[in-house]
Amino acid sequence: MKRFLKSKGGQDLQEHAISALSNLGAARSNVGFLVRDGSSSSSGDDDGNGDAVDAIVNAMGQYSECSIVQAKGCSAITNLASHDDSKLRLEIMNKGVGLAILYSSMAMHADDSTVQEAALKAVRNLCTDCETNQAKFIDIGVIDLVISAMDRHKDVPGLQEAGACVISILADYHNDTRILIGDNHGIDTILRAITVHLKHAGVVEWCNRALLTLTFDRHNAASCLEKTVDDDLPPAITVVIDAMMAHENVASIQEIGCATLANLANLGTDTSSSNLGVDPVQTKMYIVDGGTLDAITMAMVLHRNESRVQERACTLLLHLAIEDNHAAILAAIGIDMQLVKDAAKNFPDQCKKPANNLIRLLGVNR
Repeated sequence: MKRFLKSKGGQDLQEHAISALSNLGAARSNVGFLVRDGSSSSSGDDDGNGDAVDAIVNAMGQYSECSIVQAKGCSAITNLASHDDSKLRLEIMNKGVGLAILYSSMAMHADDSTVQEAALKAVRNLCTDCETNQAKFIDIGVIDLVISAMDRHKDVPGLQEAGACVISILADYHNDTRILIGDNHGIDTILRAITVHLKHAGVVEWCNRALLTLTFDRHNAASCLEKTVDDDLPPAITVVIDAMMAHENVASIQEIGCATLANLANLGTDTSSSNLGVDPVQTKMYIVDGGTLDAITMAMVLHRNESRVQERACTLLLHLAIEDNHAAILAAIGIDMQLVKDAAKNFPDQCKKPANNLIRLLGVNR
């Protein structure tokens, strides 16, 4: 492998060699031959057998102005990091791939959507189930580059999906990261991606996952409830409901949509959120006015056998059940609340408590 690193064959050889490594790296059985532990990095022993990651990082640095080398290098790293092994991902990261991806690829090829998408997929795989790698990427500035890539290439669905996935993973790392993403207008980026790619289930699902995790922070949730004089409702509420209605048959989108709206509906109901200027009653009315009840009813009917959908739907209905919304809830779900009763019966561990509390609040006979 060292001979590859020192090859005089030029850029074309590097491209073909990286492609070969990428294809080999897709098979788990090859990884032991391609990735060696940190004791054998390219700056270490001279046995001529530095590993594949060393070779890829070296090529990306040597040909930093070549977009093809960058895209192929990122794709190779994506394949090597695709296997269910967080220790392997950490070993790969320890060989300098983070800086290669962020600077040789993302920073130097900001206008190339192919490079950006490949880089985001590499970051996604390296960060999956590996908090150490998540922390390292955050420390070297990945968040700004991810959001910038999504903003610059807003019409590329694969890039938007990969970017949203990275944001979702990083937002789950620590609440400070959620705040950082929110402060960098990450929520606006996510909402726009859903709007532009509303029919693309992959984009919508990962954007919804990112939005759910981001709204665990009350400041981010409060920003989702902001609206201009031209808005009838906060745009975030409208976007989440639109996503649920556009993908009625995708259980995960229904579950996540209900959970996100529950985060928003619950804001301002505790003392920790009282200084955010959020009117919890108005928020719950906004959510109902936006058409949420139709989306909930549809989700509960189409996904009767999905415990998570039923649980999230019952919990959201309970959060929305202020007196001003009682009539609307009864009209949408049915005066006998049979959908809710069925959920409690079919999934007692998940749904019985919120369902019974909701039925009691609405004064419905059990």
